Amino acid sequence: MMILNSLSCKTVAWAFLLMTPSFAFAQLVELDSTREGTGRLDFRTSTSGESVRQVRVRLNRNGEAEIIITRGTRETLWGYWRDRDSRRVTIELRRMGRDDVVGDATIELDGRGSFTRVSAEGRLRNNSAEFSLSFDTGRGQGGNGNQFGSFNSNRDGEGTLSFQTRSSTQRLRRLQVNLRQSGDFEIASPDRAFDRISGRWRAQRGNTIQLEIERIGNEWADGSGTVKGDGRGSFDRVTLSASTDSVRFNLDFRSFVGWVRPGNDKTYERLTQEERRYADRARRAVEDRFDPRTRFEFIEWEVAREQFGNRVVRGKVEAIGGNRPGRYIFQIVLGANTLDVKSARVDADRSGR
Repeated sequence: MMILNSLSCKTVAWAFLLMTPSFAFAQLVELDSTREGTGRLDFRTSTSGESVRQVRVRLNRNGEAEIIITRGTRETLWGYWRDRDSRRVTIELRRMGRDDVVGDATIELDGRGSFTRVSAEGRLRNNSAEFSLSFDTGRGQGGNGNQFGSFNSNRDGEGTLSFQTRSSTQRLRRLQVNLRQSGDFEIASPDRAFDRISGRWRAQRGNTIQLEIERIGNEWADGSGTVKGDGRGSFDRVTLSASTDSVRFNLDFRSFVGWVRPGNDKTYERLTQEERRYADRARRAVEDRFDPRTRFEFIEWEVAREQFGNRVVRGKVEAIGGNRPGRYIFQIVLGANTLDVKSARVDADRSGR
């Protein structure tokens, strides 16, 4: 048995390790380490998250584990830990503060008695509110050579997820890309259209990021992809192709700024925030009437005032690709408070304009 003591002034760590002749560390027995870094604690029911600047990880001999956020916001996650491999520890989460939770966390180890990354996600038992935690110390082994800044960004847009073995296609409207300083990445669907995709990333020329896919959900996967950064801490396009033992799929997603793509004119920009809520719902009602492979360029928007408990959204859209390309005019009637679709008309535009 050997005790490793971190020399960093920002880290206080005691790790007890069982040694073997062929590995620097083979089985973690206990860990108590505090690291500074950057991260966020997010609740899906909230539009904003909490900053995380310091985290303490305690892994006890009796199997209990604590993730204690000590700077930025303050919160404690508690559960039971186990080795996943020589570089990672998995925690089955049971509590957040005084609330019972269901979830999992992963601790990335640095092999020197501390950790480089913490990630967690789960939900509260009392109200099913979902949460996620991501924290990086910035001292991981890395896969990016520090040539491209890491980011964690949600973008709205349009894309498709096609399964070759199922001959089916899903439409994507939102995507989350998390490029961590450690060189790991995660791509998720806030709409839960697919399981979380993870692996390693590295920067190439310009704003292009190369992805090496290792896992899809809990399954090992093999594949690759690219992310096109926008140069402003987010992304413009994501393309992936990967397979597991049971499925092979392709993903292609293009993002756009704003909840609704304004198109070629300025009519969307003149809408109020309240009107944009109705425009967004109408956009989805229009898209649902087309083949999933279709891309859209919305050209005009008009949101009428409330009348008889309804709001009417009118406009024009260019359908690109799919089985019904062309220009269309639409009229969507929505419930004024519920945003439920009362009626939807999408007709070919024969005006020639």
